[in-house]
Formats: sequence, C-alpha cells, structure tokens
Amino acid sequence: MRALRVTVAFAVAAGAVFTGSASSAAGVGASAPSAATASASTTYPRPAGTSFTLSGRGYGHGRGMSQYGAYGAALKGLSRNEMLSFYYPGTTRSTSIGNPTMRVRLTALGSTTTQLVTTPGLVVSDGTKTGALAVRNSDGTPRERWRLVPEGTGLTLQWLEKGSWRSTSSWRARTVPLSFTDASLGAVRVVLPDGTQRDYRRTVRGIRWGAGMMTLSVVSMDYYLQSVVPSEMPASWPTAALEAQVVAARTYAAHQRANQAPGTPYDTCDSTSCQVYRGMAGYTTAGTQVPHENARSTAAVASTAGLGLFANGSPALTEFGSSNGGRTVKTALPYQVSLADPYDAVPSGSTSRWTKTLPISAIEKAYPTIGKLKALRIDKRDGIDAWGGRIITMTVIGSAGSKTVKGTAFSAALGLRSTWWTVS
Repeated sequence: MRALRVTVAFAVAAGAVFTGSASSAAGVGASAPSAATASASTTYPRPAGTSFTLSGRGYGHGRGMSQYGAYGAALKGLSRNEMLSFYYPGTTRSTSIGNPTMRVRLTALGSTTTQLVTTPGLVVSDGTKTGALAVRNSDGTPRERWRLVPEGTGLTLQWLEKGSWRSTSSWRARTVPLSFTDASLGAVRVVLPDGTQRDYRRTVRGIRWGAGMMTLSVVSMDYYLQSVVPSEMPASWPTAALEAQVVAARTYAAHQRANQAPGTPYDTCDSTSCQVYRGMAGYTTAGTQVPHENARSTAAVASTAGLGLFANGSPALTEFGSSNGGRTVKTALPYQVSLADPYDAVPSGSTSRWTKTLPISAIEKAYPTIGKLKALRIDKRDGIDAWGGRIITMTVIGSAGSKTVKGTAFSAALGLRSTWWTVS
C-alpha cells in the first residue's frame, strides 16, 4: 500500500528535540524516550482539559520517496535520476517496462452495477461478438443510459426507458466479461454511485465477481499514468519532481502487475490502496467537466517513456508518500533504508512539523470498550530520531479496561498524519 496522496497536507522532520511532557508507567514524571530508550514505555495521563495536544512529523508511512522531498530536491537543483537514486538506493534504471496494458479495478463504481452514458459510438463486446448500443428507444425518445447488473451466475445488459430498466435478450446472464468502447471518442463515460459522471480512456469492462460484479478500466500504462500523476502530485510542481513521480508510479504499477496472484482479473486499483486513478475527466452534477489529466504531467510521462526502477531484474516496490518527516523508513527490502532526508522540509507549504488537538471524546469513541480514558501509553517505537521515532505499539488505558493497538491502527482511527508523534 502506498501512502496518503500529496494533494493533502504533509509533514516533515526536524531536529530530535522533545517539547512535551510525559510520565512513566508508574505515574512519575519522566522525559520522553530518545532513540536509545525507544523500547521503554512512556505514559501520558489524561489531561486536565478535554484533549491532548500532539506534535508530529511526516504524513504517511515514510517508505520510499517523499513527494514533498522530491519537490525540495528539485528546488535544490537535483535531477530526476538523482532523486530516484536517493530515495531508492541500489535500484537500477531501465526503459524495459514499456507501455503494457493495465487492468485497473474501479472501486469508485462500487460492486453492484456498471452504468454507462449512451454515446453514438458505444459498443459492447464479449471478445467474440460485438453489438452497437442504440441511442434511441423504439418510439424515438433518447436512450440515455445502459448498465450491467448481476443475474444468475453472469451479467445482464439493460437499458433505461421511461424510468424503467429493461433487459436485453442477447446479452443476458453472460458469464464472460463484457467490454464497452467508443472508438470515435476514445473513451467511455460512466455514472458513479453519487450520480456524477466520469470518462475513462479506451475500454471499460464488467466482470462477475462473487455475489456482485467488478468494473475495470482497461488502458495502456501511459494513459493510466496521465491520470495517476496529477492525482498524486500537483502538476504545477517542478518538472524533475514530476518525472520522478512518473517513474515511481510506473514502477509501482508494474510491480503490482507482476505480483498479482494467478487468475486475478485486475493488475491494480484506483484508490490510495494502490495509486489514485480518476480516469480522463469527471463531470459535476451540473455537467461541468473537471479534467483529471494535465499537460505538464502528461509531458513528464512522455519524457520518461517506459522508464522504471529494478531490483534483481524485477520492478522494485517503489512506494512513496506525502512526507517522511525528515527521515525515510527502513524495511526488509534492500532499497528501503533509513536515512536523513534534507529535502523533505525545503518547499514552502511542507508541514515539516504538525500539531493536532486530539479530543478525549474521539479516543473514547474509537475505543468504546475501555470506558473512561485514563491514559495513553506508548509501548514501543522504532528507535530512530526524535522522540524515539515512529510508534510501533501503544495502549489505550481506560476505567473499564485497556486496548493495545499498533501505532498505524491508532493513527488511522484518530485521523493522525503519521505514527511519528508525541504529546506536547
């Protein structure tokens, strides 16, 4: 999984200076843990007020490339390749990824139906036969919508006429994938569950999946990246940063494609669980077009054609995130190491240090079995940098019991930017 996208706020690291107060597990005043004492637990009692005040660093998991760091490195004059070497040390560059077809699972469309807007050139195909989809009903009124719905063990194609959905006879309960294209437009327009519309380049495909269905965007890698990159990094950022983002995104997608389990009908998905992919353009409920591609990021895709990063002959797991807080995070992968990042805090707007007011009521709501909150205890950190580093495990202590959780789970439940924080 990759980190939070860069279009929200980020955090960055600073010096290893503790600014808060804490108490030991026994309730006696104690200083915050340093890297050397990261394994020692530290307890923060319930404050006199209604909330904790947190100081934190970083936005996301901190592995791989910091997107704000790439921006800062570009401002310092580093090239795309220098950035990639810094954030993914030991990998090699090659253009051998090329421009393969990507099958992107469209989680934005849900799992109950695939609804399409009628266009003059819209056709459906099962791989052996193709049929044109009518734009008018038998009485001459416009046929504005088509959709796929699960039926039996397959999918049925329906059209909307005078407020009622009617099933076709020739495309009923089909157990093979059904693909939609419009060669004249080069895109297919779908309807999202909230009623807004979106254009996806080339092909939209529906398949039966479990009790429901799955919708895929089937598109070339380059077209895929044309949507991903401006969704992950502002297209106004320096060219070198955009190109580094393209290479990271291309390699990440290639890694996912190469490592899917046999028989999986998709290569990647459209959300932050993979990479954000919103197709070619969206439309508001009022019909206003919102482009999801940008000329600058599209140029970065073209200028890095096929380029990716490799480790042991395979695409590397090129994770990235908004901000690493000034230090990258080490994993078992040889190219994911812990090193100080001098670029993460450089750009204006980079939230190198963040603060957050964390209401006690929010903690009690997230962990209702503990009763009234008594304290937060940090059990283990990773031992690197300020405050003893990122939180590995912690315990929420209450009047009715305690709950030990991972630092990542607590941060997700309470909306914290990272696991690298302390109580101020």
